[in-house]
Amino acid sequence: MRTYTHPDVLTKGVREGWADPETDPARIDWAPRQARAAIPFRVVDGRPVNPCERTSIRYGRNQLGHWGEALAADALVTATDPDGHRWMVMVERRDGYGWALPGGHVDPGETPTQAAIRELAEETGLRGITSGWQAMAPRYVPDPRASDEAWMVTVPVRTHLGICRREDLPAVTGADDAARAAWVLADDYPQLLGYLAATYGGDVFAAHRRMLAEILTGTSPTPAPAPAAAPGSVVADLHAEAATVRAELARVDGKAGLLLSWAGAALAVVTTATTTATSTVHLPGVMLAGLWTAAGLLGLAVAVLLLSSARTSPAPEGPRSSSTRGLHPPTRSCPPSPPAPPVVWLLTCGCCRAWPSPSTGACAWPWISCLPRCWSWPWR
Repeated sequence: MRTYTHPDVLTKGVREGWADPETDPARIDWAPRQARAAIPFRVVDGRPVNPCERTSIRYGRNQLGHWGEALAADALVTATDPDGHRWMVMVERRDGYGWALPGGHVDPGETPTQAAIRELAEETGLRGITSGWQAMAPRYVPDPRASDEAWMVTVPVRTHLGICRREDLPAVTGADDAARAAWVLADDYPQLLGYLAATYGGDVFAAHRRMLAEILTGTSPTPAPAPAAAPGSVVADLHAEAATVRAELARVDGKAGLLLSWAGAALAVVTTATTTATSTVHLPGVMLAGLWTAAGLLGLAVAVLLLSSARTSPAPEGPRSSSTRGLHPPTRSCPPSPPAPPVVWLLTCGCCRAWPSPSTGACAWPWISCLPRCWSWPWR
C-alpha cells in the first residue's frame, strides 16, 4: 500500500490549471462529480475509489491532476489508400510513454467530439475536418499514471477521410504535447505494432493498447483467463486442501476395495477347502465359494480404479500461506520409482508405494519393502 502524488501535480499542474488544488479529497463535494461521471464510481470516507482496477498507488493521485475520474477524448482519424491499406494519425508523446491517438482532457462546456477536434489540431496541425465525426462509448483506460483515487476515462471519436493516395494524405506535424505526428499503417493491431517498431522503434501507449486492438480488429480481444490463485494465497490453499481430501478419500476407498478382495479370496479358499475335505460336493458350498470369489473380484476392480486415481492426483504447488499453515503436517515428495508389474503393485505396493516412509522420508522401494506397511495400513 503506497501513497504518492507527483510533485508536478501540486506545482506545475495547479499553476497551469490541469490539477485540483485541493490536497484532501474528503473536502471535495463529490455529488456533482459523481453525477457527471462517464463511468459510475463510489466514494468511501470522502475518498474516490477507482471503479475498474487496483493500481500500485493506493492513496494520492500519482501523476494525474484530478481526483477521481478525468474525462478525455481521443481523435481516431483514418484513410484508405488505393491498395486498400488503412492509415491512421498517431502522435509520439513527449513524456516518453509511446505512440498514442491525438487527444486530451475534455474542457468544461465541451463535448467529447469538440475536445477531440481541438486536440487533433493542437497536437498535429490537422484542421478543417468538421463533419463525419462519430463519438464512441466512453471507456476506462489503464493509464500508467493513474492511482486508486485518480484515473482516466476516454471517449474515442472517429472519422474516415475516404480513399486517398499515400502522398496525398494531409500533412501532420507534432506540436503541444506531441513530439512527433505521423500517418501509420494500421490494417490491424499487429501490423500497427510492427510498423511502429520498424519505422520509429516505438510502441503503443499502454493506456491505448486494448482500445486500439478492439477498434482495429472490429472485435474485442479474447479475454485473458482468470489468473490462477497465487501460491501461498488463501484461495490456493483451499484448492490444495480440497485436492488433498479427494486424494485421501480415493486411497481410503481403494484400501477398502483391496481389503474386500483379500477377504473374498481368503473366504473362497476356505470354503473350497472345506467342501473338498468332506469329499462331497455341496451345492451351497460351491455357491458360497463363487459368491466370495465374485466379491473378491469386485473389490479388486474397485481397488485398481481408486488407488490408481489416488496415485495420479496432482500435488498442490507453492507454499502455504500463514492463514492455513499448520492445518496439515508438511509432507515430503518422493522421487519417481520404477513401475511395478500390476499384480505385484496391487498385492504389495498399491496402498503405500507412493508414500514416503514415516521414519526416513524415503520412498517405499523396492516393492517388497511396501509389504510390512501394507499389512498395517488399515490401522494407520
